[in-house]
Amino acid sequence: MSYRYEVRLAGEGGQGVVTAGLILAEAASVHEGKNVVMTQTYAAQQRGGPARAEVIISDDQIDYPKVAEADLLLALNQDAYDRYHHQMKRDGVIIVESSRVGGEQADRVMVHKIPLEEISCQATGAGISANFVALGVISGLKGIVSAVSLRAALKARESGTVRTRNLKALSAGFLVGRHMKKGKIAFPVEFRQEIDG
Repeated sequence: MSYRYEVRLAGEGGQGVVTAGLILAEAASVHEGKNVVMTQTYAAQQRGGPARAEVIISDDQIDYPKVAEADLLLALNQDAYDRYHHQMKRDGVIIVESSRVGGEQADRVMVHKIPLEEISCQATGAGISANFVALGVISGLKGIVSAVSLRAALKARESGTVRTRNLKALSAGFLVGRHMKKGKIAFPVEFRQEIDG
């Protein structure tokens, strides 16, 4: 039986949803040799407008490039959650930014409320890298792609202080996801030397 995993990342312009989708897709395809299709939708002239990236990862040919029911949804704001939380596979996973999403309904899926922006602030000094925290959480919790592949994809795309900051955010998210998988997570998280950047 072939492997196929469908991810929907959604939020608003400026939250880095499309960038996160690109990094996830490149990590899976370039660094892990999987078949990948990514689609994106965003309001190019409107910061704060709806933004979405969909990534399908498979070890077989991908015959249909759209996500109908996601295995995993990342919702970085309330609108994203309201639009897509009902378009999930049974036993799917929803990760939400806890400061922006409320009133979740966990019907057939697992909802994880995570302070992604707060974790980004704690790890990097700014909340702007919450999208990379989220990628790390996805890797640590679900193992869709490895943290090593995500780091390699990020390094290939970014440079300088931006790269350093986002690598720290990615590492912090991976640590959170790994602890969540073990059922040991509590917020706020103390990272200490576990984030190497």
